[in-house]
Amino acid sequence: MALPRFLAALAVLATAGLAQAQPQDTTLSSSTVAIRSLPVPVPIDDATAKITDVAAHLVGAASATKFGLSVRATITPKAGFTGKERPVVYLYASCDNEPPARTGDVPVAVVTLGALEAGDAAQTVITTATGEALLPSAGIACSKFAVVCKDCGEPPTRAPRKVEQMLPGAVQESDAPLKVDRAAVALAGEPASTSFKLSFDGLLTPTKELTGKEKLVVDLYAACNGATPGFFAGAVEVSDLSVGKSALTVRKTADATSIVPLSRVGCAKLDVTCASCEPPKPTAEVGIQRLALAADPGIKDLSFAGLSLTLVGGPSSKEFGVAVDGKAVPKVKMSGNEKPVIRLYTGCASANGNERGPNATNVATVELTNFPKDSTAPTKLTATNETTAFVPMQDINCAVLDVR
Repeated sequence: MALPRFLAALAVLATAGLAQAQPQDTTLSSSTVAIRSLPVPVPIDDATAKITDVAAHLVGAASATKFGLSVRATITPKAGFTGKERPVVYLYASCDNEPPARTGDVPVAVVTLGALEAGDAAQTVITTATGEALLPSAGIACSKFAVVCKDCGEPPTRAPRKVEQMLPGAVQESDAPLKVDRAAVALAGEPASTSFKLSFDGLLTPTKELTGKEKLVVDLYAACNGATPGFFAGAVEVSDLSVGKSALTVRKTADATSIVPLSRVGCAKLDVTCASCEPPKPTAEVGIQRLALAADPGIKDLSFAGLSLTLVGGPSSKEFGVAVDGKAVPKVKMSGNEKPVIRLYTGCASANGNERGPNATNVATVELTNFPKDSTAPTKLTATNETTAFVPMQDINCAVLDVR
């Protein structure tokens, strides 16, 4: 086959043959050059692009391994082309319906076409190329298309899509000291994100004198029926409010966070908060509870005088202070390991500490400082400790001093 006639055949096909909806195989007169249509399995849903309106024609002598290829295809990117991607045509002796990456068929020729333009737009490619097969072109029965990019690395990250969402006209919460004359609330951000921007534009009239410490809050709701709230999804602090009862215009933007994505926020209400306006929390009640403190009858080496015990704290609290006073007189020299402890009881037979009774329950133990070593001198037991009991302070009604 003479080269001029081969190139002339490609030119004829590029200008005329692909314009037909159903091209026919053609053999040029006075030539061994044939133009043959190759079947292409469709649709082609490549990982990188969708390829439609595909046609492929083989040009050359049936006995030759070198051939010309004429191609037409519309290629639509899935995430935008970088400008490095190239369409590739794979030629086979037989074809299944799988794409090149998954097929079991063996390609006998691969032809890489020119680079695609960068961007998101669909591109129609009409081009010619030459190639060489592993067998005579008469044995090529079909073709498959793909888009490859050896230099692209990971696919480009798609830019997040931003939306703007207007909410139905906001009204005040039932207990908010406001009259809403006009209110527009808009959200902006990614539909699937729970963090986004909020824009507020409104005219508000307070229904009571404001102190200047109050703040305007937009309450966001999901599962709304129009302007009727479903469930509470988040609150956005928008603006400080001025002192007095005069009508005021508020135009502000703020960062918003919701428990649902932006796309599910359906309506809003207006509220007023004032953390510093809240009445102070009442001071916790403090009780003083005095108990007689009796020494355990099993103590033989010590005597005690002037023992007293006071519990200080909230009557209903299990945490409280313990104040003890008194004097201990050793009868023998102490080893230094003896430690005085106070055992607190509930369910005592009496409240005087001398009658613990069989039903008393030890609910706390308070340790004091060890007695001095090798001393028989009187030791002051004055001390204050914090302790935690199993029951509230008010339920403790007797105490015993012991040594361990």
